[in-house]
Amino acid sequence: MTDFGDAIDFIGWYNNVSHKELGISKQDAFRLYLAYHEGHGGYRKQSYRSKDWLIDVARKVDRQAQQYNSQLQGVGRS
Repeated sequence: MTDFGDAIDFIGWYNNVSHKELGISKQDAFRLYLAYHEGHGGYRKQSYRSKDWLIDVARKVDRQAQQYNSQLQGVGRS
């Protein structure tokens, strides 16, 4: 596997653990990003709440995920 492939595999694994342990939807890029950045313990403690800059980044991640999802919905329709 490539370095990129390993990274994607790890993120998928981590998000799956976040889903199971924290109950975060696998489609919730905003909260998955916060859990990834802060760690599961930090997410549980809501340490991100005092970090406006991090919430802004998580919003950008969520918007990008929505854009990718929208693009994927259009694949094969033309």
